[in-house]
Amino acid sequence: MSQLQHMDARLDTLNDELCQLNTRVGRIAQRHAHLSGFTASPSLSPEALADEDGNDGADDDDGDENASSSSDEEMMTSQ
Repeated sequence: MSQLQHMDARLDTLNDELCQLNTRVGRIAQRHAHLSGFTASPSLSPEALADEDGNDGADDDDGDENASSSSDEEMMTSQ
């Protein structure tokens, strides 16, 4: 029983350390993106996402080869 309590305490400690590390990595990534001149695209509301995904089953590919992909809109350079 003592061994299980020790393992549980260690798992709690590891979980806390992982959360702290994740927070630090997120902050570093934000600073790096800011220094590199990238900004995240504005977030879409859940309603906008539902409208975007709620098509009528028609193929969205209209054959326009000059159309930009959605990934181009996800990251924009700040000017």
